[in-house]
Amino acid sequence: MRHNIWFFGVLCFLFFSCAEKIDIDERPNIIFVLADDHRYDAMGFMGHPFLKTPNMDRMAREGIVFKNAYVTTSLCSPSRASILSGLYAHNHGVVDNYHSVDENLKFFPSYLKDNGYETAFIGKWHMGGEDDSPREGFDYWLSFKGQGTYWADGHGTSRKVPRV
Repeated sequence: MRHNIWFFGVLCFLFFSCAEKIDIDERPNIIFVLADDHRYDAMGFMGHPFLKTPNMDRMAREGIVFKNAYVTTSLCSPSRASILSGLYAHNHGVVDNYHSVDENLKFFPSYLKDNGYETAFIGKWHMGGEDDSPREGFDYWLSFKGQGTYWADGHGTSRKVPRV
């Protein structure tokens, strides 16, 4: 969860540093990566002893890294809603992993899109149970229902894993 806020800090810095209208060629590219349940040091550039993350290492080397970050809500959906909206859970209304987001809540990609950026969402939305329909503010949308399927056999999280 510490990385969630780290990435949000980078995004805020980039967004507000280019808030005025500028030429398309002068705007920075913004890549926002959000990983759930991810240790703060689980990347090569953070000094992990065996994980190899060359692409993340390059992004860190050529971008900005905030090493101190904290979450306000330790559940994935409320935390994700806070990161995307800039609001605390009691203001955005996502207080658990099951209820849908208020359709009037505006996420930061909408502001980027309003300023000429192409936006995309790829991955786990998980704000609204089984609803994976595209959300406003994204030009490209690729998501899946709920937690998704983690196993190639299609059993998702219901798979029984034998104990050794």
